[in-house]
Amino acid sequence: MQNTTKVSIGMPVYNGVSFIREALDSLLGQTFQDFELIISDNASTDGTAEICQEYAKEDSRIIYTRQTTNIGAASNFDFVLDQAAGEYFMWAAHDDVWSRNFIEALLEIVEHQEAIAFGWSIKTNEYLLPIKMPISHNYIGSRLFRCFKFYIRDDNGKGDPTYGLIKKSMISSPTFTSYPNITYGPDYIHLFKLLQRMEIIHQPKCWMIKRGSYIGIRGKSASNLNLVIAYFTNIFSPISRDRLNHALHHITILETNIEKVLFMFLIPVKIIYQISHGCFGETKYAIRVIKSRSLS
Repeated sequence: MQNTTKVSIGMPVYNGVSFIREALDSLLGQTFQDFELIISDNASTDGTAEICQEYAKEDSRIIYTRQTTNIGAASNFDFVLDQAAGEYFMWAAHDDVWSRNFIEALLEIVEHQEAIAFGWSIKTNEYLLPIKMPISHNYIGSRLFRCFKFYIRDDNGKGDPTYGLIKKSMISSPTFTSYPNITYGPDYIHLFKLLQRMEIIHQPKCWMIKRGSYIGIRGKSASNLNLVIAYFTNIFSPISRDRLNHALHHITILETNIEKVLFMFLIPVKIIYQISHGCFGETKYAIRVIKSRSLS
């Protein structure tokens, strides 16, 4: 019988015991129910396998695979994509949380045009303490304009639309393992390649909580001083060698030599913009987090 699943969700996971229950409950509780959830356990050494097997017994939409050895994060992302049978696809991280209408709202966009659809991105630490204002991702218009906007934009949160909804036929495989020399931000490169062919469209009706410690804020124990240091260290990160190499890799993806020369000259503009944006944005967010801590 032909598989009629409309949406495939791919969840690569390694040692996700702390948050995977919350993520699974969030996905399985979606208002849109016609999906398969493909979990690839990358040879976890904690209790991830037991949790996934427990959920798979209770819900037939879950397809659980445990890798015999750790195949690496990039290969694990590609694995769940290759296993997907749905017309539409989205990756899901094991420690994220989604609004109940996330899939339903994104389908309103991708069913009518070939694009990546994504909602609000809400950055929090492990304890769901917000560390950023909600971020929107809207890269629309001409190909050159949307590429320029993505290229210049501050890196924080820029890769989140990787977890958006897209027609599966629009994603080439392999995806992440095709960037073996990229040590920083392969998700940015993935999105920049897709922007050559389609728009990334913001759906304001839904959101995703992106949990992490991507700016060095771990748990509830970091002092306010360390918090401020972490933020201001992040302000000047655009001048790192990895980020410069990363910018150059973006340029190789562009279609014409004129565009490549133009974006080469934009590297100083990109760095200046990101630092100046950080000086205002990061300061505001650091103050907000400290205030929220004092009220908790």
